[in-house]
This record gives sequence, structure tokens and C-alpha cells, in this order.
Amino acid sequence: MPEDQTEYERGLAAGQVLSRLDSHDDHLNKINGSMERVANELMKLNLNVQHMADAAEADRARAVVVAEALEKADRIREKATARRWSPIERLIAIGTVVVPLLALLAFILISTHVIK
Repeated sequence: MPEDQTEYERGLAAGQVLSRLDSHDDHLNKINGSMERVANELMKLNLNVQHMADAAEADRARAVVVAEALEKADRIREKATARRWSPIERLIAIGTVVVPLLALLAFILISTHVIK
């Protein structure tokens, strides 16, 4: 019977090993499934980061265009407000100052001669 006992013990040990291997296989399958989910999530994150990088690049390009347009509009506004007076505008301005001064001088001269 010792031979049967050893055969029995060997079979029992082999069954325990197979049982443990089956549980290890289940565990490895769970790990592989988890790794696939992690890989899928990582791929989604990479795509989102790439999308954000593309959007940032587009925003930078748009900001450059807007800055150039604002600078051009500012130059046009400065040219419009800082223009020089035309000769007719200068003549009118001088006339509006000189004519009242001459009228005031004439009034003073006339009023001083009338009183004397």
C-alpha cells in the first residue's frame, strides 16, 4: 500500500498544483483585462492631450492675427487723429483770432478818443 499511498499523494499534490494554476490563470486574465483598460484610457488621454496641443496652437495663431489687426487699426486711428491742418483751416483759425483782436483794438481806440 505504500505505493498506492504515494500515488495518491502524488495525485493529490498534482490536483492542488492544477487548482492553484487555475486560480493563477484567472488572476492573470483579470490583470490582462485591467491592463487593456489602462491602455485604452492612456490612449484616450494621449488623444486629449494632442487635441489640447492642437487647440493651443490654433489659439496662438489666432492671437497673432488679432494682434496684427489691432496694431493696424491703431496705426490707422493715429493717422486719422494726428493729421495736419490744411491751409484753409489755418487761415480760418488765424482769422478767428485776428479779427476779434482788431475789433477790440478799434473799440479801445474809438472809446479813448471819444472820451477826450
